[in-house]
Amino acid sequence: MVGAAFLFLRHLKVRGVRMQHMKRDSMCLSGWRIAIAIFALAVADSPAMAQARATGPHTTVSLLASRDSFAAGDKTLVGLHFQMEKGWHVYWENPGDSGEPPQIQWHVPAGFSVGAIEWPAPKKLVAPSIVDYGYENEVLLFAPLKVPADLRNGQTETIAANVNWLVCREMCIPGKARVSLTLPVNSAVKGFKGTASSAEVAELMNARAEVPKPMPRTWKVYVRDEKNDFVLTVETGKQESAATFFPQVPEQINNDAKQAATPFSRGVRLRLQKSDGLLKPIKQLGGVLELGSGRAYDISAPIHVATNGTR
Repeated sequence: MVGAAFLFLRHLKVRGVRMQHMKRDSMCLSGWRIAIAIFALAVADSPAMAQARATGPHTTVSLLASRDSFAAGDKTLVGLHFQMEKGWHVYWENPGDSGEPPQIQWHVPAGFSVGAIEWPAPKKLVAPSIVDYGYENEVLLFAPLKVPADLRNGQTETIAANVNWLVCREMCIPGKARVSLTLPVNSAVKGFKGTASSAEVAELMNARAEVPKPMPRTWKVYVRDEKNDFVLTVETGKQESAATFFPQVPEQINNDAKQAATPFSRGVRLRLQKSDGLLKPIKQLGGVLELGSGRAYDISAPIHVATNGTR
């Protein structure tokens, strides 16, 4: 419990600058969340026994794999499916004005390795004077799993994950669980699609479509620094009716400020108000751009200081 409490309090300290700039109603809301979360840490710190599915506060967490077996030398997908009660949410890797993203510590046998989590495009979670980024009701976070080449058919292997998360509605409550999955080795079937054995595992494969795509090479993206704003211009080759930008790094833009979008013949331009917590210049702006069609892309561009004659 001490370790969890320390991490949560450290989070509060890091976000202290942001809290100082919030309006009073936001402060009251955040203070209420903080009080509930610290109380919950004190009274509910016993982890669940290792199993493929575990239940925490307002949340069920399931460990899934894209196959029902491991193949020697192959790659597969593993994922954590968070199912929240209606109206509750967990956070994206940049949670916005409050909150913390799920923390995952993988435990795999020797020779196995798990890649980085691939995050679906988030949604804006709006409360008075603050905006968070995350997922309501459910989300599936997945990662590639590399299987060693020296496995033998017939043996079984177990992968596990220690998961910590913060689930919120009007208040925030931390949850924790250990989930595990034991599968046989069958090297006769390889590939990501493998032999999905249930609707839940099929859902893991479908979740890949919700992850932002790499920016197409034909696009042009540039950012201009205009004192209080960043002006993000994205040329896609056609007029885009709307766009929303989710910053990868906290404290770069004001999350609750309107993102004024200006469509033009080759794309769209967004005006992004700088965060009060941005205390020194940055050289790069990156994140997820969601277009009016719902398509989402990872974008990144260097920042240029505006001068006369620059676009």
